[in-house]
Amino acid sequence: SAGKSSGSAVVVMTKPHYHMRPKGVLLMQRSFNWRPWVGFLIIFLAPLTFFALYEKTGAAIWISIALIVLGVVLLWDGVRRSYVQPETYRGKVSGTVLAVVALLIIGGFGFVNYAMHQAYSKGQHSPKVGEKAPLFVAKDATGHEVKLAELLHTSVVGGPQAPRAVLLVFYRGYW
Repeated sequence: SAGKSSGSAVVVMTKPHYHMRPKGVLLMQRSFNWRPWVGFLIIFLAPLTFFALYEKTGAAIWISIALIVLGVVLLWDGVRRSYVQPETYRGKVSGTVLAVVALLIIGGFGFVNYAMHQAYSKGQHSPKVGEKAPLFVAKDATGHEVKLAELLHTSVVGGPQAPRAVLLVFYRGYW
């Protein structure tokens, strides 16, 4: 705070803060505008969170979208503050640059998600739930060939008769 003396009264100014330049010109000391930086950081981390959680949870896209929305709100509020209250908050240029880069990140994230969705087949000719599976030969986890026909006609170890059904579990591999 700076004090000015006018006669016998002393005026104390607490906000905004001023400091003197060498030539005697008062300059205003503006507050750091943290909102655009935190918003940008959240937007930057949202796609990374998506790709880290993609294999673990089906809700990864919603978590990323929620983070992007939170980041956009913070970024927008910070940029708005720097333009509406320039005497109090810094960050017109940095906030605008961060907003443009954040839009590029969001656009790139959307494009990558779209491209990933298009890259994997839809399984148009695959059997539907409850349909009878076609006879096939596949390799199990140990590399041995497994035939559906053999599974249906071979009795289970210790069982009196062959099974009437086989449960098939398909894992969509991304490796």
